[in-house]
Amino acid sequence: MDPILIAIPVVVVLAIVLLTIPVMKKKAKEAGAAMDAIRNLKIHLSMAAGGLDSVNGEPASDFAKAGAIYGIDMDGDMDVEFTPCFVHANTTYRARSSMHVKFRAETGKSYEMTVVPKEPKDMTNILDVSPVVNKELIFKTTFYIVTKDITDTQGARVMRGVM
Repeated sequence: MDPILIAIPVVVVLAIVLLTIPVMKKKAKEAGAAMDAIRNLKIHLSMAAGGLDSVNGEPASDFAKAGAIYGIDMDGDMDVEFTPCFVHANTTYRARSSMHVKFRAETGKSYEMTVVPKEPKDMTNILDVSPVVNKELIFKTTFYIVTKDITDTQGARVMRGVM
């Protein structure tokens, strides 16, 4: 086999890798900066149930964010307003109207809002379970928004810089 036929794909792959390394470094630096911005805020709220609209009336744009994790510098009673958006069984459910979930947040804790297709039986660390009610969406099953305290998980400890 001709060595040039082997060399061309190798050179192309190496060129692609060398060109993407600076982009990947920049994205990693931006992600690290976002994590540092929320690390020491009072609570962390991970939104896997949709798009955050507001917390206690303050718009989501006022909060520091790292991906879908928000750093919120308030505690106590929380009224989280969000627009449900989730995927289940290869179907995307997207509401046009928002819903509210209320729970009590403590400084230094991390919380997660997720969607599940069945009401949870194990209520360990669960603060609130709310059914998704939306006249625009017709569900074959009832979905529930589960708000959970995830402070003791490895991911939450890493976000706080505690290993």
